[in-house]
Amino acid sequence: MDLAEKNFKHSLKKSVSKEVSSPGKCHFFLFFCPITSRTGTDIDAAVNYLDEVNTASKPVIMVVLHNTFDPEKIILDSNNAIKREYISAVDCLFSDSGLLSCQKNTNAIGKIQTDLKSKKWTSYYCLKSKYSKLYIFHYQ
Repeated sequence: MDLAEKNFKHSLKKSVSKEVSSPGKCHFFLFFCPITSRTGTDIDAAVNYLDEVNTASKPVIMVVLHNTFDPEKIILDSNNAIKREYISAVDCLFSDSGLLSCQKNTNAIGKIQTDLKSKKWTSYYCLKSKYSKLYIFHYQ
């Protein structure tokens, strides 16, 4: 999963290039949610976590990571499981070797790049949760 996150961050460098040292400068969060048990259960846990740490209610894009070797795997849109206005989701497929080379991942990265460019957010802050391997990436 760490390699998938690294691949995802590398793909975003085309539109987001500067890491900032203070979360106070952030306007936008990118949150990685690996699916380890059931999609709905893991997303609910991630949303509850975001409710706790996102006290400023900043917008969040949740990158839902589905572990598979099948680049054509059909998965439901994770937005259907999220009931918060400040959170939207993109779904990505990954394996032990990182993000899969597939249309679903290309579309997810493209959507985020388009959103960041339209809002002119060019830098991010990375915060690792001390309770899990989930990460939050804050975009300014």
